[in-house]
Amino acid sequence: MNRKLRLVFGICLVLLMAVWLFGRERLSPRSPLEDGQSGVIDDLILRVKSAGWDQMSGADPEFLSDRLEAFFLTVGRGQSSTPSIAAEGYLIEGAQAPVNQRTLSVGTIWLIILLALGLGTLLSEDLTCIAAGLLVARGVIPVSFAMFACFLGIWIGDMLLYAIGRYGGGCLLSRWPFRYVVSAATIESARLWLNRRGGTTVLISRFMPGTRLPLYLAAGLVKVNVFKMMIWFALAGALWAFPVVALVAYFGHSASAWLTANGVSMLLGLICLGLISLLLIRFILASLTHEGRRKLFVRVQRILRWEFWPPYLFYIPVVVALIGTVLRKGKPLAFTSCNPGMPHSGIVGESKTQILDQLCASGCVAKYMLIRADAPEKKRSVCQWMAAEQLSFPLVIKPDQGERGTGVCILNHELELEAELQQRDCDTLVQAYVSGLEFGVLYVRYPDQMNGSIVSLTRKRMTSVIGDGQRTLKQLILDDPRAVLSYQYFFEKLQDQLADIPAAGQRVTLAAIGSHCRGALFLNGADLITPQLEAEVDRIAKTFEGFYLGRFDIRCPSESDLRQGVDLSVIELNGVTSEPTHIYHPHTPIRIGLKSVVQHWQRAYEIGLVNSQRGASMSSLREIIALLKNT
Repeated sequence: MNRKLRLVFGICLVLLMAVWLFGRERLSPRSPLEDGQSGVIDDLILRVKSAGWDQMSGADPEFLSDRLEAFFLTVGRGQSSTPSIAAEGYLIEGAQAPVNQRTLSVGTIWLIILLALGLGTLLSEDLTCIAAGLLVARGVIPVSFAMFACFLGIWIGDMLLYAIGRYGGGCLLSRWPFRYVVSAATIESARLWLNRRGGTTVLISRFMPGTRLPLYLAAGLVKVNVFKMMIWFALAGALWAFPVVALVAYFGHSASAWLTANGVSMLLGLICLGLISLLLIRFILASLTHEGRRKLFVRVQRILRWEFWPPYLFYIPVVVALIGTVLRKGKPLAFTSCNPGMPHSGIVGESKTQILDQLCASGCVAKYMLIRADAPEKKRSVCQWMAAEQLSFPLVIKPDQGERGTGVCILNHELELEAELQQRDCDTLVQAYVSGLEFGVLYVRYPDQMNGSIVSLTRKRMTSVIGDGQRTLKQLILDDPRAVLSYQYFFEKLQDQLADIPAAGQRVTLAAIGSHCRGALFLNGADLITPQLEAEVDRIAKTFEGFYLGRFDIRCPSESDLRQGVDLSVIELNGVTSEPTHIYHPHTPIRIGLKSVVQHWQRAYEIGLVNSQRGASMSSLREIIALLKNT
């Protein structure tokens, strides 16, 4: 082991021994005879002997009950004998009685408490500090000892993370389960920050949840000086442990007294108090920095703005609203007959390539090719296709079966193409990148009608920020009112660029994919719907036999071209589970959103009923469940 680390662990061992010796020498209990604290025990012995109870093993139970009752009443009134008036013979006899019980010294008990708190910090530093503060509030341990124990546990834990990163981090982090706890990309981002800011970064990370693990591992990986890390970790640990323990001890004393006075279960009370303290501490710490305040703002906004709610939460009232329609007309799975030309009407897992094949006759589909998962020489096949179609980079690559923008990437050169093809083990769609603006067009046509119509049109705006030559990309994202709402996705996607400072006036595109869950901004485009556009979209849709309801993702040079229905390029078509995405326009009332989605599914149900009457098959519930499981 490295000499410096041996010194560190030697210091830890000395500290533990010092605590044990301190408790043994300074905190060991004094003799009861010196304290005069043996009165109760002596009184019990004298009363037993004076009453002759040691000879009453065969006495009547009622007789024993009367004697015990009289004894406890005497003690309760304060009339029992004390050592000062007890017979001297009894005192001598009691003092000379052998003691067979083995008890732990106070030093050993304190060492156990120290180890318990220290080990607790390895599991959760916050909860352990709170627990230590509550023990202080209850008078179990002194505040100085609680602070020292928590500080020592935090410091040793930080040094262990540093040691892991230094002497085995590269190998260890590539193995299960560590590779799921912290990614290599997160470590790299932490390394960059550490090289830029050094000790300041360590101190700041103490107050930023989720950053310490990758940062401390990165410090070990890049072999930052061990003595510097010892000092930084000590300062950071003290700045955290001392105030937290003190605050919880101060406020915890009043709360514990109140709970005791009101007869509330102390266990439940301490748990609640600990959770409240933890939330309060995290809130206060987050409020101390600009980044923390912006992240708090995002949490509140993503709760208040339903456009960011999980789909299952938003769709609960939709399902309830559709129950009445299903009960009146029967056939609850009729919507699976909505698009007979798509497997299961395009609920989930449909092949993008097969759908685009059906639309090729329209002449408006962006050029594409399918790469099978087991195809040999994938890169060579793509290059030959590009040459034949006279295409150049950038290209778009996506899974042939995928939802909500998952796995969609824009490739700018051959190295990126080769890397993506190597890591993908599924059928992959490679598509020409179409420049211009992107729109989502929801189309509906009833089987008994000649022409269809557009019921929803959405402008898809790719979120971007503009540099000022002073702030980093991370700061620009946090300060932008729209980009900050998806900061987690952008931070993960652009982690290698977060520390860069864009030049003044430089536009940095954050969301290159027209997906709401990937950071794109959706705006209501109902004003763009014209008879010319509806006619062109209707013409394109009719080239796909068996298609009646779905959303086209379309790119075109400008909004003027879209209104006129010219220069449209279809990049994707989604089936029955398509949503009227205009509802995600910021601050759209939830009642409008729910109403639009309910109407969408009512249309799908009605179209499916007509198609089923004409002989189209419906999917069974078992088929749908199996489909969802395999997706």
